[in-house]
Amino acid sequence: MKQSDLLALLGSPVTDPGLTLFFEERRLSPPQSIPVMKPNSTTPLSIKNSVGIHDKEWGFSYYFRSELLNENFPVIKAGKNYIPYFSQIIFDGKLYQKRERKEPPGFWDASPSPEGDMETITNYFGKFDTNRKYPQQRTSYNSQVEIIVTLLSEESRINGYFAQIKETDELLHQSEFDLKKSNQVHLYAMLIKWLFDNRYLKVSNQSSSVELGYNTPEVLQFIQGSLNGHLWEDQLVADPQLHKFMLDSINGKADFEMKFYELWGKLDHYESLDWEAQKQWTAAISFNEETYAIFYAALNRSFEEYKKS
Repeated sequence: MKQSDLLALLGSPVTDPGLTLFFEERRLSPPQSIPVMKPNSTTPLSIKNSVGIHDKEWGFSYYFRSELLNENFPVIKAGKNYIPYFSQIIFDGKLYQKRERKEPPGFWDASPSPEGDMETITNYFGKFDTNRKYPQQRTSYNSQVEIIVTLLSEESRINGYFAQIKETDELLHQSEFDLKKSNQVHLYAMLIKWLFDNRYLKVSNQSSSVELGYNTPEVLQFIQGSLNGHLWEDQLVADPQLHKFMLDSINGKADFEMKFYELWGKLDHYESLDWEAQKQWTAAISFNEETYAIFYAALNRSFEEYKKS
């Protein structure tokens, strides 16, 4: 077994015969399923629906996730559970420095051994910003897998070394487009239409040739059919400023929602309400041609101001 053989298993569901054979040889038992989490869970996606096992002999850890932010790995449902994917290998961590390595001789055939000198590590991964306490570099191993190294600058040694399935950032989870769970469905539907109207979404030619109406049901149907029910960063066109704007907007750092209420002449009213009343008022916003025209202008203005900041 070499590193490249192990990396080739990343992305395999636990039902894959090759993956099953590997863990049988390692005398380890990967999880066969993971219970479904509620879609409105506030647990970060990176840790929910996940299980890890430790290979004490080699000193590696293997992680499995049933949800990956990568369209090439759709959720596999089995009854009330999800079938997990082999998603991450931790080759090295700061505690691992204290134990003797026992991986097979000649194992490191894809990237340098963690025991290699810093010149070898840097030549492979690139220069690290040692002004930071934990500088990180990542390299693409193939179309689906990346290898990542983190340094501890003050000791000039590796602090973390792992390989994982490439993922994008989730902007809006599918629950945000659920009329029963989200009080901002109409706002997010207008946001999707704004992205669509400005040709900011990566969709098929057939999807881009239609015209989205001024109503939530039609936009929700488009989201299900063309965006797989969610909005991920890699569904946006290649525009770094747009990506930053959307990430900051969703995280509340570039609040287009307030810009919309201001241009609509309703910001003072919104701010006069308590939190519960704000939710109810937002949920009652009507998505129609008149409202969307204000929203469209507000978001255009917000984006232009963001690009100048």
